Amino acid sequence: RAFDGLSILAITAIAVTSLDVVPRWIMRSFYVSLAGFGSVLLVAFLSNRFRQKDKIKLASVKYDKWRGLILKLGHNFLAGFESVGSVKDMLVLFFFSILVWVPVLIFFYFSILGFDVHIPFMATLLILGFQLLGSMMPNAPGFVGTFEYFTILPLTIMGVDKSTALAIALVMHATSFVPVTAIGLFLFLKDKVKGDRDGSRQGV
Repeated sequence: RAFDGLSILAITAIAVTSLDVVPRWIMRSFYVSLAGFGSVLLVAFLSNRFRQKDKIKLASVKYDKWRGLILKLGHNFLAGFESVGSVKDMLVLFFFSILVWVPVLIFFYFSILGFDVHIPFMATLLILGFQLLGSMMPNAPGFVGTFEYFTILPLTIMGVDKSTALAIALVMHATSFVPVTAIGLFLFLKDKVKGDRDGSRQGV
């Protein structure tokens, strides 16, 4: 997740510097977010680089409950960053993270073109960056409302009227959320039916 955030914010920073219509407060927000994500990854990288290999001692859990709990939480948190133990691994993850997001950017760009709205391709990076920042906040299920707001905001900055921006946001949200949810629901029901059949056979 941290790598996705860093990757998107890195390419969004490029978009922010290349677009003349972006207000200064937006530029500052993205730079601060980029610095925050980068700092988290740097701390995780250094912690995994220099921390000892041995696990938390059970004695700390036995004699000091809260200290042991804090140490366990810290160890589990850093365990999630074990893949950033080397610069090579970080670069590989960063590359594949960008590779995953490129099709999303292309999809966004052609979705906007479908409404006869012509904006620079770099503007889709800005939209994706806004959506990422919006996803960090407390959200309704499926990012309902939040997705639309953080899609409309950069579109209006690019000069798109609000009604068209709302239509674009709704189409983007529906086409990116409904198919995945429908497939997941179908597979869930299929697996449930299969499980019920297996259970009934065992009962017989």
